[in-house]
Amino acid sequence: MGFADGLNIAIAEAKFNLIARHDADDIALPWRWRYQAQKMSKLDFHFGSMLHLYRKHGFSFILPHYPVSLSHEEFAAVALTQNPGFHPAVMFRREAFLEVGGYRNALAEDYDLWLRLLLAGKRVQRGLLPVTLYRHHPTQSTAKPNWEHKVDQDPLIQESRGALVSQLQNGNTSLILKRLFARQPLASIEFRRFRSTDT
Repeated sequence: MGFADGLNIAIAEAKFNLIARHDADDIALPWRWRYQAQKMSKLDFHFGSMLHLYRKHGFSFILPHYPVSLSHEEFAAVALTQNPGFHPAVMFRREAFLEVGGYRNALAEDYDLWLRLLLAGKRVQRGLLPVTLYRHHPTQSTAKPNWEHKVDQDPLIQESRGALVSQLQNGNTSLILKRLFARQPLASIEFRRFRSTDT
């Protein structure tokens, strides 16, 4: 049984409709559950921001993530080229998760899920407030060399992303991102990998 399969079984067996994804080595900040539950009144998925915990040479230090919020449209535009959502900081409706088929065994199972949520018209949003203290360590999958390139080459990611590109091709994703970067200058730093896809 793979990681995605285990998550699917746990969520299918859950007794409540609101699901908060959390890793055992991370720390939920005290306001997370109340804050995100309140945001879910009009959403299917809500992403909080994160604080990053590093430990080097015997010292621990915390760095904030770029404080960038994303509307549904902005989230979709950024998702065309990279993962805009934090897996350990997401809360979602169980029914919406099940409707899109849950996680698949993609290299980045979370990114693949976000793409399919957008394709299905589910409402998503990313907020400014940090909800998770995220521990960084060298054994993480995302710390491996060429991780982003490997994700880009994953057939399931390519399938989901290609479908979203086709769905949004009549929109103006470049204009959405220009407005985002004008409204939140730090977004241009966080999403520096963006490539225009509205051709």
